[in-house]
Amino acid sequence: MKNVSYIILLYILVSCAVTNDLTTISDNKNDTKQKVISTKEIETTAIVIPKHNVQILIRQRIPYCGGAYPSDDQLNNSTAYSGAIVLINQNDSTRTVISSLQNGGYYLNLVPGNYSIQESYKNVPYHEFRSAMNMDHGQHIISGGEECYMQWWKSTLHDFVVSDAAEILTINCSISSSCYTGINPCAYYNGPLPN
Repeated sequence: MKNVSYIILLYILVSCAVTNDLTTISDNKNDTKQKVISTKEIETTAIVIPKHNVQILIRQRIPYCGGAYPSDDQLNNSTAYSGAIVLINQNDSTRTVISSLQNGGYYLNLVPGNYSIQESYKNVPYHEFRSAMNMDHGQHIISGGEECYMQWWKSTLHDFVVSDAAEILTINCSISSSCYTGINPCAYYNGPLPN
């Protein structure tokens, strides 16, 4: 009798565990037809991706700045970039600021033409960009010259061509940063390394 009690208790626990992971969603107004899906499916279907022919996926690389020999995970550490970007239409020079969706992707519906994408912090006049990047980094950071900053301000993350509006173009690119200087490619660290 004791074993039967344990079996019944085990059955109840397993049943509860299964039903906690399931959610019932009604397919129509009369609630006569039901579909059972897992909560994991709900999480992935919660993001509504708009109709698009260009999807942009940007990874932000995180540098390893420790002193010990890094593992592969530490060397290849990155995260989805979710900051705003600027879409530059090279045909008419228009600039549009675009935000990412919750999953870090940018989904656009573009007509055929030549385009570029750029980080949104560069979408200001050069003197504003330069004064924002003119920070005191400390005694071991050496800043580059004006030519380097001008090139960085003009640079794009990726240039691409939409040739067929019916075909989906996937663009993968990355944003890098360095130890001690961050995203600034015009400054470099000239100091002691960690142990």
